Amino acid sequence: MISHKHKFIFIHIPKTGGNSVQTVLAPFSDDRIEARHTHQDGVERFAVRGRLTPDKHVDLAYYARHLRLDRFRIVACVRHPVERLLSYYFSPSKWYVQHRDGSWHHKPPYWDRERFLAELGPRAVDFLTVDGAFRAPDHLLRFERLEDDFAAFLRAADIPATAALPKVNVGRTPSEALAQAQADPVVAEVARDRYREDFERFGFALP
Repeated sequence: MISHKHKFIFIHIPKTGGNSVQTVLAPFSDDRIEARHTHQDGVERFAVRGRLTPDKHVDLAYYARHLRLDRFRIVACVRHPVERLLSYYFSPSKWYVQHRDGSWHHKPPYWDRERFLAELGPRAVDFLTVDGAFRAPDHLLRFERLEDDFAAFLRAADIPATAALPKVNVGRTPSEALAQAQADPVVAEVARDRYREDFERFGFALP
């Protein structure tokens, strides 16, 4: 998401609270929120499109190919890698099944180690890498204190947003499935191995 007027680029790293942030920033951006698929409602689940922005989760390297980054504030949310891994696995959008009549049904999530390993999401640092080098955002919004960090960014960027961050796209994970996932040692092993740079770049302690 980009705003030429307010000079910011928001990089939406999946499962970090980005839907909430984009909901508030959209009126101040060049982009629009859309429901492009039948299982999207434009509120909880949505797409983001604009003249320059092709996708809600476009990375910083894409914007770097089209404009000068030094003219914009780079903003991104981050979340503890283990939490983000599990949130990605249990993401509501991953548990929709389309019926023959075209309708969509959300089936209850369950824990499956093999499915988890087959559907690992990208690293957070990959969204902030340009020409092979990590580009630290000017404003880092940490999931555990998202409201405070977001408010600080709005003040710094002089954006007159007054709406509170909404709680959107919240998972509906059964407690038993979540407990099984949290107890599986493979989750921590994968986080330490595949997402080590996320831990190091953003100051999270290894599990």
